[in-house]
Amino acid sequence: MKNEKQAIRSWRLYDFLMECYRDSMLHSKFISKEEIARALPTYYNVFDKSTRYLREIESDVEFLNTNLDPTQHIIVSNKDGYKIASLEDYKDYILKRKEYLAKYAKRTKLIEQKYQMALNEPTLFDV
Repeated sequence: MKNEKQAIRSWRLYDFLMECYRDSMLHSKFISKEEIARALPTYYNVFDKSTRYLREIESDVEFLNTNLDPTQHIIVSNKDGYKIASLEDYKDYILKRKEYLAKYAKRTKLIEQKYQMALNEPTLFDV
């Protein structure tokens, strides 16, 4: 039941960000987590003394970006908040994503080499 509740909340967040994206005044503006929570009080409790709503928004954005189909927009973020990606944002997102993946591909290759060395020299892991 929790996943269904998160899915509903997440898609309402997506709808809200799309409304902002379509608004000429807000089109390129990042919307802060506090603004999101105040705009969607049914889903996020901005008056909660904990930071639960902040984590929920982050979780919802992650959920949305991993469950979107090709006809839907990704959500980008920075220190100021979230927004629906513009074409320029897509370009930046793809470059950053490739850099991220290259970094971890390099790290994975090093780990794989260490594993291969350990197969050849089992004393490396003997205690």
